[in-house]
Amino acid sequence: MMQKKSKSWKDLSTGERKAVLVGWAAILAIGAYFLWPSNPTETVQEAPPHEIAVVTAPTITYAKASPEALVSANQYFADIEKAMSLGVEILKSQNVTSVGEHSRRFSALADQGKELFGATIADPLGYCGMAGTFARTWWQTQVGAAMKGGVEVTPDEIQTDFNLYQSKRKDCLSTFTEGFETNG
Repeated sequence: MMQKKSKSWKDLSTGERKAVLVGWAAILAIGAYFLWPSNPTETVQEAPPHEIAVVTAPTITYAKASPEALVSANQYFADIEKAMSLGVEILKSQNVTSVGEHSRRFSALADQGKELFGATIADPLGYCGMAGTFARTWWQTQVGAAMKGGVEVTPDEIQTDFNLYQSKRKDCLSTFTEGFETNG
């Protein structure tokens, strides 16, 4: 059986030397993590069982297409579109405080959509929540362009973001049409 002869430190290339050093540093760090004594003055108190927080998936108000969900979706989109039209005037005013408040309004609307309808295509009405997220993206793009003197970072980005909002809004509302057809 042939033994492999190891190289001496001076025979190693720069890359090999770095690899050896990184390897030893990793070994030392892991060893220190497991072997380093913990601070004996620290005491860990466990929470009583009734105080342990349970992490659960967020509750979605509307899990399927219904007349009530459709009313909420229409009101939700009316609120978004009102915020969009107000946003144009707010940007023209160049009032930083108003822009910040309006940005928080778009974030609240996006969060509201997630709570009402979900936020992914896996959620039955997720397109509705996604529309709110794209409306917020549209607003952020508007603000970014306004900060750059009206110049978009990517040409036509504002229109693209608006088109995405419109597309998800349409997908949302068509979910109701399809849901009512299949439910009877």
